[in-house]
Amino acid sequence: MPELVSDFQGAFIHEKQILDGVLIANECVDSRLKAKKAGILCKIDMNKAFDNVNCSTEKLKPSKELRQGDSLSPYLFLLVVEILSKLINDAVSRGQLTGFQVVEHGTMISHLQFADDTLIFIDASVEEVR
Repeated sequence: MPELVSDFQGAFIHEKQILDGVLIANECVDSRLKAKKAGILCKIDMNKAFDNVNCSTEKLKPSKELRQGDSLSPYLFLLVVEILSKLINDAVSRGQLTGFQVVEHGTMISHLQFADDTLIFIDASVEEVR
């Protein structure tokens, strides 16, 4: 799983701590407040998404959808939300999103994920909000 899931995801991955994302998010927001630079922190909660993931393809047609409580469901769900992470990374690489930096020339944090929660860090500009 660590090879398949990006570093932006903090759940169900060995050696990740539950508070890592909270600490990183706090530092990102705190740096914006200290710099008096406007920004938007968008939280997406995909709480009901476990019940709505359908993995059918022509070659592979599962008889059931992904369900909470299944032993593999957290890992399968991480693979599904990894697509959102890749889309955000793509928007960053195209210059459509910039994210937050704690220090100048430091690592840019565009988003963080923990299981079914995603935080997206964007500049307070019309272009990025679109």
